[in-house]
Amino acid sequence: MVLNIGTLQDDWVESIICAVKAANVKGIPVILDPVGTGATSLRTQAVKKIMKAAQISVLRGNASEMFSLTSADARTRGG
Repeated sequence: MVLNIGTLQDDWVESIICAVKAANVKGIPVILDPVGTGATSLRTQAVKKIMKAAQISVLRGNASEMFSLTSADARTRGG
C-alpha cells in the first residue's frame, strides 16, 4: 500500500490509520510518503500519529521531511 499525504485533511488521518492497520493485519507492506511534513503542524502531527498507530514498512521522503519528523526545530518549504 502506498500512502501519500499530499492532499491531507484533518479528518482523513483516522481513515489512513484504519487502512494501514488493515494492511498490517493482511501482511501488506505500507509505504508512507510524508509530503510537506514540517511545512505545517497538521502534516507533521498527522504523520507522527500514523507512524505511532500502525507499522510503516518504508518511509519515503526528502531530507527536510525526514528531519522534520525527528526534530522540533526543523521546517520544510515548498519549492
